[in-house]
Formats: sequence, structure tokens, C-alpha cells
Amino acid sequence: MTLLYITNTATNTLPFPMQMQAEGAARCQYSYQYSQMPVKMLSDNNSSSDPILSPVSKLLLISKLPPVLVLHLKRFSIGYTVTKKNTHVSFPYNLDMAKYCSKNCPGSFHYKLKGVVSHSGSLHCGHYIAYVNSNNCWYYAGDSHVNKVSLDTVLSCQAYMLFYE
Repeated sequence: MTLLYITNTATNTLPFPMQMQAEGAARCQYSYQYSQMPVKMLSDNNSSSDPILSPVSKLLLISKLPPVLVLHLKRFSIGYTVTKKNTHVSFPYNLDMAKYCSKNCPGSFHYKLKGVVSHSGSLHCGHYIAYVNSNNCWYYAGDSHVNKVSLDTVLSCQAYMLFYE
């Protein structure tokens, strides 16, 4: 039996949990696949009065992309204690969102990386810095100084937030 359930729920945020790979790294562009995995849900589509769990495929598609896309990487793990995930997450300079959008999604699906916020330190103490793209040049912006850096430096940082335009 195939169940089909379509909803048009509007939201300003979407879950993008990091999917850790065997070597301990994570890839930002694959994290959205979490929202396209089969799950078990309660089905009211049976003849008995007792609800049953049925395997279904859940798929989230974006109906409208923003001019500036902000991705906030979930870097905290909640268990018995809250810990910070210090794993490097690779992220692209050019981001194509077409495969995550509905067929009626208007506009362009292509973004370029414009900024990154990074956090160094622990869960309880640390420092935020930013990498900013201005006129095709990348800059490191800390509390006391701004330095020109390479794109490779930006792509190797421990990203916390990504800004695409």
C-alpha cells in the first residue's frame, strides 16, 4: 500500500542536521537528504480502529527560495549533557538548490557563498569570527582586525552559519 500525503506548510526554517560520514567529516550539501528518508508514521488508512505504523517516504520540497539563504549548522548534540560538535563540515562555494525545490518554485536555484560565521572554543566559552566576500575578495573579520584571506581558508573553516546570495 502506498500512502500519499501532501501538505503546504509554510515555514521560514528547515532542518539541516549534519550527517556524519565514516571518516568523521560531514558534507553540508548532503544533509538535506535526512528530510527525504523513509520513516514510520501512524496511518489512519486501515480498516481496524487501532492505528498502525506504516513505512512511508517523507519528502520536503522548498516552494520559494529567499534572495539570501542562511544555513545554520546544528553543532550541538543533546544527550545526558550538551556538547559541541567540532567536526569540519565541507560546504560548497556554488550551491545549487534545484533538487530541493518543488517544480513550481520560481526564480534561480543557484547561490554563491557570501559569508561564513565560525566559532572557536567550547560550548561555554569561545569566540565568533566572520569571513566576508566583498568585490570577489575574501576577508577574515575578528574583533580587532580585518585581513584578506583565500577562498581555501574560508572553505576549511569550522562553519557555524553560511550565507548564500
